[in-house]
Amino acid sequence: MNIWKYSMRSIVKQKINYEIINKIGGKMEYLTLDEIKDVELDLLVKFDMFCKKNNLRYSLTYGTLLGAIRHKDFIPWDDDVDVMMPREDYQRLFVLLEQGEKIDDDISFLTSKSEGYYYHFNKIY
Repeated sequence: MNIWKYSMRSIVKQKINYEIINKIGGKMEYLTLDEIKDVELDLLVKFDMFCKKNNLRYSLTYGTLLGAIRHKDFIPWDDDVDVMMPREDYQRLFVLLEQGEKIDDDISFLTSKSEGYYYHFNKIY
């Protein structure tokens, strides 16, 4: 299975609050960890709907899976969502996105092919 990880964009821990850059107008917003988790759950729900619509298989993994089982929620200190997909589905996901399919109108997708993005995992934000 290929690991496909996504999380919030530009998360920088600052004491209790987290600083993220809002895609609309570059405005800075300060979100608590609980607010970030609400946003991430919304992303995960939209990703799940997209995968079901396109018959793509995925599974929660790492801290997200541990939190779902142990806490019935996110791990209290976790600030991202981890999923993995079988290679076949992972490749179909890329084909769909390259053909203009969108997970949602307000969701962007970064890969190692994206300009200025150098991580080994892909991101939805």
